[in-house]
Amino acid sequence: PGKGFGMHFHDNMEIVSIRPQLKTALLDEDNRKIEIEGKTCHKVSVFVSMRGSYEHLIEYIENLEDSLPVFVNIERLKINKDNSSIVNLNINLELNLYLLF
Repeated sequence: PGKGFGMHFHDNMEIVSIRPQLKTALLDEDNRKIEIEGKTCHKVSVFVSMRGSYEHLIEYIENLEDSLPVFVNIERLKINKDNSSIVNLNINLELNLYLLF
């Protein structure tokens, strides 16, 4: 995992895995690549599994967009109680990152 996924501010979150998917070009309704200022817009889905408290999850999410130089959209968030801990949660996060290049 790199610094771009908030490695510097999640000291209280345990990152279990980060799984980026292949980038795909975004297409408009006519199936043409979407371009902005001569650059093609791409989407990369990223699946993040982590453990931590609800409060630290909120902090992670609040800081995530500031730590990445791209537009970030949270597609799915699944939170389950960690039966081995009173305060920790098992968290699965699906993010979409939108990039121009």
